[in-house]
Amino acid sequence: EMNETTYSLSRINLGGTISPLEGLTVNFDYTHDRTEQHEHQTGGVLSAYNFWATGPDLKYEAYSSPSYNRVQYESDWSRRNTAKAFATYVKDYGDHSLKFILGGDLEEYEYWSHYSQKRDLLDPGKGELSLATGDMFVGGDRNKWTTLGAFARINYSYKDKYLLELNGRYDGASRLSSDEKWAFFPSMSVGYVISKEDFMDFATPTLSFLKIRASYGEVGNQDARLNNIYRVMPTYSSDWVIDGQNIVTARTPGALPASLTWETVTTFDVGVDVRFFQDKLGATFDWYNRTVSDMHSDGITLPSSFGTGSPIRNYGELQTRGWELAVDFRHTFANGLRINAMATLSDFKEKITKFANTTKGIDSNYEGKTLGEIWGYETDRFFTEGDFDADGNLSPGIASQEIFEDNGWFYYGPGDVKYKDLNGDGVVDYGSKTVGDSGDMKVIGNTTPRYQYGIQLGANWKGFDLNMFMQGVGKRDFWANGPVVIPGYRYGEGWYDHQLDYWTPENPNARYPRPNDQQQSNNAMNFLPQTKYLLDLSYLRMKNITLGYTIPPGLTDKLSISTARIYFSGENLFEFENIGVPIDPEIDYTKAGKNDSNTFARVYPFRRSLSFGVQLTF
Repeated sequence: EMNETTYSLSRINLGGTISPLEGLTVNFDYTHDRTEQHEHQTGGVLSAYNFWATGPDLKYEAYSSPSYNRVQYESDWSRRNTAKAFATYVKDYGDHSLKFILGGDLEEYEYWSHYSQKRDLLDPGKGELSLATGDMFVGGDRNKWTTLGAFARINYSYKDKYLLELNGRYDGASRLSSDEKWAFFPSMSVGYVISKEDFMDFATPTLSFLKIRASYGEVGNQDARLNNIYRVMPTYSSDWVIDGQNIVTARTPGALPASLTWETVTTFDVGVDVRFFQDKLGATFDWYNRTVSDMHSDGITLPSSFGTGSPIRNYGELQTRGWELAVDFRHTFANGLRINAMATLSDFKEKITKFANTTKGIDSNYEGKTLGEIWGYETDRFFTEGDFDADGNLSPGIASQEIFEDNGWFYYGPGDVKYKDLNGDGVVDYGSKTVGDSGDMKVIGNTTPRYQYGIQLGANWKGFDLNMFMQGVGKRDFWANGPVVIPGYRYGEGWYDHQLDYWTPENPNARYPRPNDQQQSNNAMNFLPQTKYLLDLSYLRMKNITLGYTIPPGLTDKLSISTARIYFSGENLFEFENIGVPIDPEIDYTKAGKNDSNTFARVYPFRRSLSFGVQLTF
């Protein structure tokens, strides 16, 4: 049976502006959002060829858990109230301009969910609680928080040349410790329009505008869960059977954080805006340093005699450094041809600068870690027959990879991947998998997209218009999982055409190692994380091309048509990439099911679409 789902959203918005005095305006608005979702699930027994359970010996059999032979009613709803009121006063005194803003805002959110489930349907086609005879289960969730704040702003300008802005916010959040709910967050920015100075007259008319600016500010992030400030006692089955019943018990509540307060996001930004040739050519550049301090992170290590886990605390720190560049150009030629172009480029890196982790495991968060880093091995080559003696033992001078073998069914041999012995100790291993003791592992890449860019081109001439938009990523690495990237994955599920270039004695320079139908993951045997099969997800994609023609008014006036335009548009028409496997560079894991990494890239790629249309304005 198909599940039945209904969803509704309603919104009420009230607001207005009044001007009681010259230069003074008062704005207020209120929004109430309301969502409702209800789902009726009818289960049953599912039968299929269950590859994951039976491997190559396919059997058509029931594979769904008995828990899916059920009926379930689900419902959830949310309420959000948002209100803001502020007053603005503007006053000029000769060359001096002032603006004052004072106001406050409120946001309140509440969420409820509930489900009722009963198993063993009498009829798999009729999903009603009264038509099931098995065990019944109920569950649900609740969430609630409120924020309240007051803010003020002062803007000052002298001859539109010297610019100053001061801001302050005083915010409170319901999900923080009782004596740490409130915090003050200041910010400021300054600007200097150098091109308005008399001493810059020499640059006219080449230089049209030049402004330098800087800003520094703090904002708060509550980033807290309900159980951070309320102790809960979750129930669970105790495995003590009394009178035939598995008795339900409750866990001991954990400790409350003593002084959990706001995370603070501090940003320092410097930038420049410049335009040339009567504003035909322009550029904007920003460099910024953003620090998230007092992050909610692991608490201090406590002895087991404490009786519960350590509560979270304000301790971690994350730093992001990056820059953004935008360049634009527009020009009209004497023959009426108008062209325009814009290019953007940005980059950033994130590093953990403070974290409670003394062991520094390479798979965990630790102080000094660059987010997105991929640890792995440097690939040397494939093993050859010359690397082994007549008994199959490694020849002298060849580093052993025995630690990755599985006695009884996998041993490294000719055609398997040989990793580099980076520390020269005669074996390839991973040490204790900690920073400073990682054996032959090192950082081989990073999943963070670097050098993200976009290019927009446009032209207009005698009714014809052409616009193009391209988007890309200059650098991004990825260590993937699943049969699309690993040949013979899990009992030889399937070999794709791009995987048929594998090692044989006659094909020693193949892309892939010798066939192996026991490769269970992307962290074993021939597919330990390594440089050779690290995916390059950099790309350039043509996101859109639109070509149009606007019919001259003289031909449309007789039909009482103001404008008439015909156009052709193409989406995601082509891309340039060097991934090495047939996947879309903008897709990671599927968003369906459990977001299982084994299904990497087994999703619909971005669609290529063509459209034609007519636009009429009367």
